[in-house]
Amino acid sequence: MAKRSTARKIAMQTLYQIDIAKIPFDEAFQNVISEEKFSDETINYAKKLVKSTLDNIDAIDNKIKIASKNWALNRMGFVDRNILRLAVCEIECLKENQIPVIINEAIELSKKFSGKDAQKFINGVLSFFASKKD
Repeated sequence: MAKRSTARKIAMQTLYQIDIAKIPFDEAFQNVISEEKFSDETINYAKKLVKSTLDNIDAIDNKIKIASKNWALNRMGFVDRNILRLAVCEIECLKENQIPVIINEAIELSKKFSGKDAQKFINGVLSFFASKKD
């Protein structure tokens, strides 16, 4: 798995733990990375993703609410919500310009960690969000 893909997976799992268990960033991050050895580059990008998402969570959630018409954040599954948060953060806060790559990575995370309909939902929300960026 590529470094950025791995970093996104680590970041999503960390955000999920913070969201579901209400534990601090450091504890959640250690839980996720303790099982495996990761490169410094991967660790640093994952930390950057999580911290940026947490620092901008209200603005990110607002953008998701707008893009996910008729879906309240609290109705979304924890995994789906955090995949969306991560992708929106990467596009909006970190100003990454590889939007199709970010959307594809979000869909891949949903295939691995969420239900069978999640990838369609995530693709729809992020595609709508991306179309409003242009």
